[in-house]
Amino acid sequence: MSLADGFEFPAPEIELWLPLRFDPAAPAVSNFSMRAVARLAPGSTAVDAKRELDTLLLRLPETYSDELVNAQMMRDAEMTTTVRPLKADIVGDVGSVLWILLGAVGFVLLVACANVANLFLVRAESREREIAVRCALGAGRAGLTRLFLADGLVVAAIGGVAGLAVAWLAVRALTSTNAVAIPRIEEVGIDAAMIVFCGGVSLLAAIVCAAYPMWRYSGRHAYAGLRGGRGDTATRKRLYARNALVVAQVAMALMLLVGSGLMARSFWGLATVDPGFVDDNVLTMRLSPVGPAYETQLQVTALYDAVLAGIATLPGVDTVGAVDHLPMAHDGNRSTIWFEDFPTPENELPDVFLQRFATPGYFESVGIPIIRGRVFEARDHGERIPVAIISQAVADRLWAERNPVGRRVRRGPGGSWYEIVGVAGDIRNGGLGRSTSRSMGQRTAAIFRTPTC
Repeated sequence: MSLADGFEFPAPEIELWLPLRFDPAAPAVSNFSMRAVARLAPGSTAVDAKRELDTLLLRLPETYSDELVNAQMMRDAEMTTTVRPLKADIVGDVGSVLWILLGAVGFVLLVACANVANLFLVRAESREREIAVRCALGAGRAGLTRLFLADGLVVAAIGGVAGLAVAWLAVRALTSTNAVAIPRIEEVGIDAAMIVFCGGVSLLAAIVCAAYPMWRYSGRHAYAGLRGGRGDTATRKRLYARNALVVAQVAMALMLLVGSGLMARSFWGLATVDPGFVDDNVLTMRLSPVGPAYETQLQVTALYDAVLAGIATLPGVDTVGAVDHLPMAHDGNRSTIWFEDFPTPENELPDVFLQRFATPGYFESVGIPIIRGRVFEARDHGERIPVAIISQAVADRLWAERNPVGRRVRRGPGGSWYEIVGVAGDIRNGGLGRSTSRSMGQRTAAIFRTPTC
């Protein structure tokens, strides 16, 4: 069967789904790379789901009595439960940023409305005698309201159309370049709902801009122009009204300026954070060999070797390497790691770490510094020597001031031992705003020489 058009979950590049089967007789409790997707029962909330998962987590020692011992072991392994709505998992935290941006745009609109309202007031004062004559000839409150509202609608309509045109050009530029990492940005566009919203905001702005002149020159105030000349226009009340509009403008502009300054400061803080790697002049590509020509390990290895060798010969290429997941990618292999120097007590579970598989040349290509030891070499690759490079955070945590180079680690309780040949600088895999070593599952414990190439 085929899925509906436009179905893109969890990523647009996924085009094929295969059934996942577990062997109940051999549960794999050392690998934590799977993500569960569940539909809540009617009336249930994410809090209810987390509460139930916490209960199930405490029952794991009973369910897998051969692999796990007790709840204390679970706490030692820092195992917790997390429940996130699907929308938050796909879109992320961009919603809060968009709300802040909408608030800033709202303040700009209010400042513009106050400015235009002040101009409308000045214009209405210059037409005070005309308004008085209109009233003397029989124009009522409704007629004056239509007069001022028509002026406001003309200005608001021009501004609304200009805003739609600028928005259309900005959306075209944003979606064509994809300069900002906004989820589902390709679906952003100017539709009927957007046009209706713009029309409603323009109408509201017209009413706001014409509100005070409509009130000031309706009723008995409309005849004031017949009692004096133009030099009598700047009365105390009119000055109060103008000053109030100016004060409102300055107050909103100050709030907008302070908010913009705080956002700029946060952006600058994130922009100056060292991610742990260098992305300047680095190009990436994704390779997924499929088909009968790549059914064996040797065929896949030969393909990667040929691709890397071909890229290395291109003009302007200094270094080339491969890795299963790029830095700061949220997906990847998370599983337990055993350290030979720090044996885990029998029937207990070690910590869960984020892991990567890489080829020689990877660290040089992305600019990850090697603090101690060396990078992967061609000899490691050619002779399939089981070597690994651990992160600085893990080295500091386990070995402190001692040198971990030459020690051994392994993946899984029965896996092969890998010799540690280097210590690499930390990468902020959890995001620029998060620590490099505090979050379980976000700290890269080891980068192994890839077994596939």
